[in-house]
Amino acid sequence: MRRRILLVDDYRDALEMWGFYLRACGYEVLTATDGLQAVAAAQESRPDVIVLDLDLPDRLRDKVKWALAQLDLPRAGLAAPAPSP
Repeated sequence: MRRRILLVDDYRDALEMWGFYLRACGYEVLTATDGLQAVAAAQESRPDVIVLDLDLPDRLRDKVKWALAQLDLPRAGLAAPAPSP
């Protein structure tokens, strides 16, 4: 059984890059570009781990983090500055 990872990031290039890498490593990868999509995807698919961009621009960011925590799934948070134009 392949491990399922949910990647959550509003930066689509990051989703594409990490998704490509993790699929090449044999993982099933799901993606979401905002917090509401992340909660829906996590509830529906029950991923083995959630990798969440801690710097999502969602106004509901704290509520999303709380909702994901209630699902009792492993998760990791990542935050990095946006690339310079």
